[in-house]
Amino acid sequence: MTSQAVDGPGTAVASRRSGLTPEREQEFFDAVLERIHTRGHDSRPRPPSEG
Repeated sequence: MTSQAVDGPGTAVASRRSGLTPEREQEFFDAVLERIHTRGHDSRPRPPSEG
């Protein structure tokens, strides 16, 4: 586990691999956690609902 994973996405060192701003990275991280919380951790996509 990296220190970034332990400390969270906002504490990465100055040399960033991504073009995301720290604010946008935090928004993305929060959205992923919310998605995992609401739908579970199953990585398979859900089929579209018929209706």
